[in-house]
Amino acid sequence: MKYLFLVLFLFLIHSLLCAENYYVRSDADGKGNGKDWSNAYLELPKRLKRGNTYYIADGTYNGHVFKDPEKGSTLIIIKKATQSDHGTDIGWKSSYGDGVAHFASRIRFDSDYYVFDGQVGSKTTGHGFKITTYEVSTDSKLCHINKANYISVSHVEMEHVGVDTEFRQDCIYVIGNKDEDRSHHISFTHCYVHDVNRTHGVFYWVTDIIIEHCHFYHRHNESGIHGTSLSFNHCSENANNIIRYNTFWDVRGTNFIGIKDSIQGYFYVYGNVFYQSEREYTTSNGIVTNTGGDTNHHMFIYNNTIVDCTGYATGISFFNGSKNLVYNNIWYNCENVRFTGVEHDYNAFFNSGNHIEQDKQILLNNPFVSYENHDYRLILPTFSGYKLESPFNRDMDGIERGNDSNWDRGAFEYIKK
Repeated sequence: MKYLFLVLFLFLIHSLLCAENYYVRSDADGKGNGKDWSNAYLELPKRLKRGNTYYIADGTYNGHVFKDPEKGSTLIIIKKATQSDHGTDIGWKSSYGDGVAHFASRIRFDSDYYVFDGQVGSKTTGHGFKITTYEVSTDSKLCHINKANYISVSHVEMEHVGVDTEFRQDCIYVIGNKDEDRSHHISFTHCYVHDVNRTHGVFYWVTDIIIEHCHFYHRHNESGIHGTSLSFNHCSENANNIIRYNTFWDVRGTNFIGIKDSIQGYFYVYGNVFYQSEREYTTSNGIVTNTGGDTNHHMFIYNNTIVDCTGYATGISFFNGSKNLVYNNIWYNCENVRFTGVEHDYNAFFNSGNHIEQDKQILLNNPFVSYENHDYRLILPTFSGYKLESPFNRDMDGIERGNDSNWDRGAFEYIKK
């Protein structure tokens, strides 16, 4: 969590400096110097200035490669213009900020310290920025972070090339340098990533990443590509990677989250929802797993809700490793829930097999607000789970756990009406 405070601190310092605002509008017809909305740039300039903020109006734009020379830790901020936050009022119209700024090809970060913020939108609707591509090539990675650090991406919809296509490619692609110089301090927040053929996101040599409040939807391929939703590779034995408060659904592949290809440690996967709406979406290894030749230690899988998952395995498995903890999760109507290489207890199960746990709970009824509408908040408390320290003591909605002396299992804390 330290790096989040660092990003906020850098943002504050940035705001206090004598930074300038510049403006981008796809249908501007003024001088094109970016000084106000009447004279806005038509596109983001190839070279941006450190310390400045670039507001972008509704419209369609080309992709962009961010490779501006660094100046210490000085940020460059790219924001979707909104009615409440659009910089100058000169030339401003409310219609510039009530829709989407659409990037019709990828964005890529080749240098450090950027904030890319659509400002509005959550779950699956209303995102200020949207990225799509029609390229069937290796350039179709919608958000490519290339050996860069301190990158924040938020409120962005990423719609990829679609499922069941012949083209095999990833939507988010983050790669660091091998060995010691890994990419680090990267965040994805309130993003909607969907309709991908291989992975929603793949991460090589990356540490100190946080992925939170994102929705990952529709990963499928009829030709049997061994895909996943999120794939982490070579991220070190002290990765400090956090995946929390996200929703994953309709993912077909090896797993939802794969932590594989080498020795990796210290991943925190908590407060997420995983579900499948159709039986064609299956997993072969489980929900969060490695693969046969990998070693994982200190994997912490807490307070997740897993619903209607099918396939050869729908549990948590690390085939080699130690000190991997799986506590306080709910499996509801899942088949072949298997545990390998983990210590598991305080989990709850409904129609999801028989498991040996000292403190398990067998649910007798549907515990959810609306199972049919995928609202997996609780209508009644569970048996008390294993109490954890901060930052694990809040649920997906920000509710503090255990205030009623009962730590509920699953992604949501029960709130008495």
